[in-house]
Amino acid sequence: MNQVSLPIRRLAPRDVDGLSSLFTAFERAGYQKNFHPHLFDRATASEICASSGRDYYCCGWDGPVAVSYGMLRGFDGGYAVPSLGIATHPNRCRAGLARNMMHHLHSMARMLGATKIMLKVYPENHAAIDLYASVGYVFEQAIAAGQRIGYCTV
Repeated sequence: MNQVSLPIRRLAPRDVDGLSSLFTAFERAGYQKNFHPHLFDRATASEICASSGRDYYCCGWDGPVAVSYGMLRGFDGGYAVPSLGIATHPNRCRAGLARNMMHHLHSMARMLGATKIMLKVYPENHAAIDLYASVGYVFEQAIAAGQRIGYCTV
């Protein structure tokens, strides 16, 4: 397994172009089949980059290029257990970026006061399930809306 340590930072208004470009790559690769937290368009990128609530959206950067995306959502809605989502650029899969993003989001969740994180994953997404299990997620047996729900203590 490759270990990477690219910089990851909270998104800001200056990041709209980079995030929008990453969203375009997600859409072209058909990511919305397994990862659909929101639309992958420029308007959504602009909204995310302008957000100032407790929900946390970030990207991993290789120079000026956004190569990974992560989020912790639910804080703004009053949830104590945020929902985690991650995706990496289709040309950068299996490079350690997802694991790096998971570790970053776990640290941020702790800083934001969470003690537990949840995520949803489709049962056929074996690579994601293996990654999540390797960083401490335990999955419920039940399937909700076609997805397994996993929890991790942070």
